[in-house]
Amino acid sequence: RSLGRSAGFPGRFVSPGLDLHAVMASLGVPDPDTIVPVAAGFGDSANWRVETGGTGGPVYALRLFAEGDARTFRRERAAMDAVRDRGVPVPVVHATTEVEGRAVMLLDWRPGRTILEELMRRPDLAWSLGVVMGRAHGALHLRAIASGFREHGRDWIAWAGPEEVGLQERVRHASARNARPATVLHLDFHPANVLVEAGRVTGIIDWANAGVGDVRADVARTASILRFAPVPPGAPRARTLRLRRLFRRGWRSGHRRVVGHLPEMDLFDTWALAVMLRDLGQKFDGDGRASAGLSAADLIPIQDALARRKARLGIE
Repeated sequence: RSLGRSAGFPGRFVSPGLDLHAVMASLGVPDPDTIVPVAAGFGDSANWRVETGGTGGPVYALRLFAEGDARTFRRERAAMDAVRDRGVPVPVVHATTEVEGRAVMLLDWRPGRTILEELMRRPDLAWSLGVVMGRAHGALHLRAIASGFREHGRDWIAWAGPEEVGLQERVRHASARNARPATVLHLDFHPANVLVEAGRVTGIIDWANAGVGDVRADVARTASILRFAPVPPGAPRARTLRLRRLFRRGWRSGHRRVVGHLPEMDLFDTWALAVMLRDLGQKFDGDGRASAGLSAADLIPIQDALARRKARLGIE
């Protein structure tokens, strides 16, 4: 039988006394076989894999959101509902509840491994896995035309931060001129959030940042993550960066095959750097301590690249 309480589980905001079996019972799944924590990156959610019914029984993902963050919970559920209707492979939400002021979601566990896991197992497939992820990203941008989701999406342009007024205005004007229809943007589309099996994408997960708007923002956001995400502690830096470059090229190729050329990407790449700098900067506490795997040195290349791009574009 698995651990029944949350001690040692992911998510820095999880109460040590949280009884996960009681949570599962409230979701209509009493007496699960195992409840195993799943890494959740730098986010403010905690996630578990839940097995039930013995061998071959249903497997679920249990997702616990931050306290008082019902808006993110509603956004994620609405985004998955919107894109599922367009044929995008996303988890089905089976039940929801609230525990200690935190929204809880029970989803089906998608088959396959994350692309990140596949890359670690088979680094020689970096290009082809990049192409697979790029084609899936492009398919999302072609299929997921926004309809009822707009009211739930985040203000993605403002995500760059209040100090980036000039940059925000340039992006708003460029998006207003865009001839492509608005679409649902994932805004956290990277190898840890895309699952594959037998060479095809079986799931796209973690829609907490989803918004509605210009596909170029989603492409730029992924590019910034693939280029500037901190190298995990202990990983060989030079080899990791070479692998990322190859994967990133494959992803760009795959996306371009589906969507075609996107103009003015330099502006959106600049916006994405501002977003990444702000997003990672919020992982530091008042004493300068950051989430595990992140240091102040990780921000310097992003700061430098942002400054260069803004200067080139004439943005103050």
